[in-house]
Amino acid sequence: MENKPNIPTEPAQPQGASGAPQPQNQMPQQNYQQNPNQQHYQPQQPIKAKKPVYKKWWFWLIIVIAVLIIIGIIGSGGSDESTSQTETNPQSQAQQTPADDTEDTEIPDLIEAGTTVTVDGLEISYISCDADFTEYNEYSAPSEGNKVVRAEFEFKNNSDSDCSLFSLDCYADGTKCEIYYYADDYASPTLETISPGRTFKSVVYFEVPKDAQNIEMEMETNFWTEEKIIFNIK
Repeated sequence: MENKPNIPTEPAQPQGASGAPQPQNQMPQQNYQQNPNQQHYQPQQPIKAKKPVYKKWWFWLIIVIAVLIIIGIIGSGGSDESTSQTETNPQSQAQQTPADDTEDTEIPDLIEAGTTVTVDGLEISYISCDADFTEYNEYSAPSEGNKVVRAEFEFKNNSDSDCSLFSLDCYADGTKCEIYYYADDYASPTLETISPGRTFKSVVYFEVPKDAQNIEMEMETNFWTEEKIIFNIK
């Protein structure tokens, strides 16, 4: 009897329900059926914390408006009270009101010695005049037929800015006269500048005819408008 070689045989393949063989190395399929009573999980949204009222912008807006209204009421009440007091006692109010040195005064056509006027914040004091000045040195006597006139002024700047002084001329019977320079205290105001609150004293001399009937000094107070004021000497 012959010995037949042992031939390996393949293992039997599993068969499905229909009898067809299932492929190897494949996981068996599982049937998952959804339970209708099962509830799906839904994540809850985080709840936002509400801001306190005092952190709202409109809250502070209301506070500001209320404060402004209160301040307005208090202020109007105080002004009404002061107004009523002023109306009931106008005389005392007038006494307490200080005079404004910067206000222009009424300028006469011819300013006499001893008079003070104010023009554009410049206070001009016409202190004195001498229509026949003789206290000069014999070597500096005026020309023949002439005499010397003298006038003294004080200027005070009551404004808030520098004040410039302009020309000061002398006329005898309508004729312009020459300046007399030989006096020791001669100080012309022409082209001088005065700081606010400061004063400047001026003494001027002119040669005029001895027989002059009308002697005046003329000062320009405004360079642009050429306004002038006139001081009487004789």
